[in-house]
Amino acid sequence: MCFKCRKLFYGITSSGNPPPNICPECVAEKEQEKMDARQVEINIQLAELATLSVEVRLAKLDEALIELADQLDQMASRSINSRSLRF
Repeated sequence: MCFKCRKLFYGITSSGNPPPNICPECVAEKEQEKMDARQVEINIQLAELATLSVEVRLAKLDEALIELADQLDQMASRSINSRSLRF
């Protein structure tokens, strides 16, 4: 008798060992649950990687914007200096 579903089944083993106390259907169900749990873990890890990828891209974009702002400030100060020299 299966200890999980209480269904009677006949376990056949070629090695002469006693049959398992879980029927094949419950074994398959248990394996599927393990696979589903592993898939959830994989999906979580993929989501974390995607988040990190976006964070890295945003950090690079932030650095590029800061550099561009610095260049614009330098250009503006040069323009102001060249105008003040004319007068």
